[in-house]
Amino acid sequence: MSDANSIASEGTPNEVGELESFKETVSSMSESELKEMINRMRQEISSKERQLQSYFEEVRLHHKGLDEFKKKRDELNAMVSSIFEEANEFKKKRDELNAQIAEIKKKRDEMRSYVDKLSEKINRLKEIRKHYNELSKGKISILSQQYLKELDVFLNADIPLDHEINIHERLCSLAEKINNARIAEAAHLLISETYLEIKKHTPNFRALNNEIKKLSSDSQEYHLQMISLYDEARKVRKEADEYHARLKERYDLLKPIQKNIVATKRELQHQRDKIGIYLEHYTQYKREKESKKETEQLQRAKRKLDGKERLSLDDLKVLLESGRLNLK
Repeated sequence: MSDANSIASEGTPNEVGELESFKETVSSMSESELKEMINRMRQEISSKERQLQSYFEEVRLHHKGLDEFKKKRDELNAMVSSIFEEANEFKKKRDELNAQIAEIKKKRDEMRSYVDKLSEKINRLKEIRKHYNELSKGKISILSQQYLKELDVFLNADIPLDHEINIHERLCSLAEKINNARIAEAAHLLISETYLEIKKHTPNFRALNNEIKKLSSDSQEYHLQMISLYDEARKVRKEADEYHARLKERYDLLKPIQKNIVATKRELQHQRDKIGIYLEHYTQYKREKESKKETEQLQRAKRKLDGKERLSLDDLKVLLESGRLNLK
C-alpha cells in the first residue's frame, strides 16, 4: 500500500521506462489497494480538471480585454499611417516649392551679381570722372569759349612776342583741360547708361523677390501643416503604444497561465495513463474473480445436476452457457 501511495504522489513520469516501472509496481498491488488508488486518482483528476477549467476561465477573462486593446491599437496605428501620408504630402509640396525657390534665387543671384558688377563699373567711372573734372576744372562749353577767345587773339591781334607766347601756353593748357573735360563727360555718359541698365533690371529683380517671398510663405505654411500633423501623429502613436503596452501586459499575465494549462494538461494525461493502468489491473482482478465465481457456480450446478437435486434459474443458466445442459 505504501508503494502505491508513493507512486501516486510522485511527479509525472516523463520517460517510458518510468511508466514501465510503474506498471510493474501496480501489478503487485491487491484488489483493495487498486480500488483505493483508483478512487484517489479519480479525485485528483477531478481536482486537476477543475483547476484546468479555472485556468481557462482566467484566459477567457483576459482575452476580453485583449481583443479590445488590439482593436484600439490597430485603429490608432492605422490613423498614424493616414496622418503620416497626409503630412508627407505637405512635405512633398514644401520641397517642390523650396526647389522652385532655389531656382528663382539662383536667377536672382545671377542678376544681383550682374548688377553688382555694373555698380562696380559706375564706381570706377565716377573715380575717372572725378579725376578728370579735377584736371579740367570747368565745363567744356566754358573752356571752349575761353579757348576760342584766346585763339582769336593769338591769330588776329597784333601783340608782342612775349604776350603771344603766354597766349600759346594758355591755349595748350585750355586744350588739355578741354580734353580732360571730354573724358570726364564721356565717363559721365557711361555712368548714366549704366544706371539705366541697372534700372532696367530693377523690376525683374523686384518681381523675383516678390515671387520668392510668396513661394516662401506658401512653403512655410506647408511646413507648419506638416509639423502639426507630425506632432499629431506622435501623440496618436504614443496612445497606440500605450495600448500595445497594456496588450503586452495582458500577454505577460497569460504566459504563466498558459504554462500552467500546458503543465496541468500534461499532468492530467499522465494521471489518466496511470489510472488506466490501475483500471486495467483492477478489471483483470474482477474478471478473474468473476471467472472463479462462474467456475464455482458451474461446479455446484453440476453437482446438483448429477445428484438430481432441484436446480435454480442461476444453475440452469450456468449449465446452458457451459453447454452441459442441452434442452433440445
